[in-house]
Amino acid sequence: MGRQIGDAWPIVEPMIYVGTESEARRHRRAVRMPDGVEMHKAEWMDTGRDQRLSPTVFLVEHPPNYTVPTHFHRHNEYQVVVHGEGKLGAHELRPISVHYAGAYTGYGPLVAGPTGLQYFTLRAVFDPGPLYIVENRDQLRRGPKLQRYGERCMVSSQDFLGKLTTVHSLDIIDATDDGGAVRLIHLPSGATTQIASAQGSAGQFLMVLAGVLVHNGRELKKWETVFLSQDEAPQLVAADIVGAQVLVMRLPPMAQAYCDAA
Repeated sequence: MGRQIGDAWPIVEPMIYVGTESEARRHRRAVRMPDGVEMHKAEWMDTGRDQRLSPTVFLVEHPPNYTVPTHFHRHNEYQVVVHGEGKLGAHELRPISVHYAGAYTGYGPLVAGPTGLQYFTLRAVFDPGPLYIVENRDQLRRGPKLQRYGERCMVSSQDFLGKLTTVHSLDIIDATDDGGAVRLIHLPSGATTQIASAQGSAGQFLMVLAGVLVHNGRELKKWETVFLSQDEAPQLVAADIVGAQVLVMRLPPMAQAYCDAA
């Protein structure tokens, strides 16, 4: 996956990974929380545990009215709410809400509403799990604490996609100096568009929200994903006959303060 140059960190070769619904069906399972409550988790993309590059995408299903205490993770992440409703701190969550949390940034509590809450978590590097603030405050590291909330968008209907005549896009989270950005792209039937290289980032995810996206000859349907490492060349993607709605999420690299402490 990487090559070593001198004493430097390994340089990761360009990589493309795909996350599929069939993968998720094989790996959906019950997870018991520390308080004994059962939720569900399904890996849509699982590429191992490499600490330089191991993209992960999984769907979390919270039961109704369940609260996850304020916590943090060791790696940068996006969360995409796809079903139900709830709150993250003071922010309301409904489909499609996009949230970014940087490494070692506490966020929460995460509260599911009366119909439960389902969201995808996407990371460029595998993370072993949440660290709850109350019990793990001593594991917090000094460095930037970053959260960003995207403009909420709706999943497009087949009728809407069928009426499109041109490709258009909308910034959900504006590009930031640290390399992050989230963009929503709509493609009419048969249209193509180029996804720019993610140079200067930790890589980028493409997630299909509606319709069918074609990448490298492979059809990707609702909630399926592609991860493009930051050294990948620009990629040409296309919509099939029904059109496509796609989120493009570019992840910032790990803050230098946390790399220095690693």
